[in-house]
Amino acid sequence: MLNKLRRKVKELEKEFKGEKEIRYNERKIFIFGAPHSGKSTFTSELINYIDLHKDFILRRDPINNKNGVIQISEWCDNHQCGKFPLQTQSDTIIKINIEFLEKEIEGLNRIVLYEISGEKTMLFDPVHDDSVMSGSENTATEIIELKKFLEESDCVMIFASSKPDSTEEKNRILNFLELVDRTYPKKPICLILTKFDLIRGDYKNPSKAIKDLYYSTAEILFSKDNSIVFDFSVGVVGVRKISEDESENYISKNQSEDYLEDIFDYMRTI
Repeated sequence: MLNKLRRKVKELEKEFKGEKEIRYNERKIFIFGAPHSGKSTFTSELINYIDLHKDFILRRDPINNKNGVIQISEWCDNHQCGKFPLQTQSDTIIKINIEFLEKEIEGLNRIVLYEISGEKTMLFDPVHDDSVMSGSENTATEIIELKKFLEESDCVMIFASSKPDSTEEKNRILNFLELVDRTYPKKPICLILTKFDLIRGDYKNPSKAIKDLYYSTAEILFSKDNSIVFDFSVGVVGVRKISEDESENYISKNQSEDYLEDIFDYMRTI
């Protein structure tokens, strides 16, 4: 009886001090994509979608998410002037907590993901010599952490470009998908076909495009009951001069919101 009373007093003290325990509704999503697949652009646009949406309030978790906060701030700054996010450095793995409140709904939502360079994702390709998924002795802390995150994830999200650079890029996606399908057959898989505006004249929906562009991947993907495909495009891309001798691509008309509503609904409810 005395112990119960003490616990109740502590709870009241926390509430009085504004330290009421936060209830989290958390989703862990493992993101995979080759270089230039559009992962960083998608994640940047997702952050800004949440930040600017009238029904959500973005939180940045600066205590537990220092590197993620730096990345989120950079993405928000770039978004304001139409800049594309820089390609993730080849040795980079950043854990990002995307936290947000839904107005009129109690509790804090959190989507946890890792911003992983395309080069680093090779470590999850079973044909790679140093793959942690094929008996490698690689014990680097970050790789062990990523493998654990993959095992615990609520969903695997694969990014595939509508304009793949090479057969190697297609094979890397296929090898990873087969690995996930065999190792974690019940894990939901979401494939996002990026840069869809480049092929919209030829395809009305992403499923048909996946079958044509990534045939073997589509065979596995569409045989699963827990898979889904989305298309994504950032919008109209223009070119502007940044110096006498240099120019850069920029987002002249952002249309990502047209795609993000359905994808974000999936990510927060999977």
